[in-house]
Amino acid sequence: MERIKFLYNEPAAIISADGVSYLVVGDIHIGLEREFSKKGIHVPNSAELMAERIRRLMKENSLTRMIILGDINYPPLKGWVFSPN
Repeated sequence: MERIKFLYNEPAAIISADGVSYLVVGDIHIGLEREFSKKGIHVPNSAELMAERIRRLMKENSLTRMIILGDINYPPLKGWVFSPN
């Protein structure tokens, strides 16, 4: 049975299907600040804060898998492993 749970006050959801649950987030643009910086546009770096928020959501909900909706155009953070599956 498939189930979708929207997380209160968070831009994320948990999808469960076939006994596996995933944290689902969309268009997080990790690392976008670096691309702006290269063009002389300086914005605060939010990548670590965003990563910590995702880690917290995954830990609070006992999740080990994540689905990112949208493109990943920027290098991931250290320690992050991306799988095409």
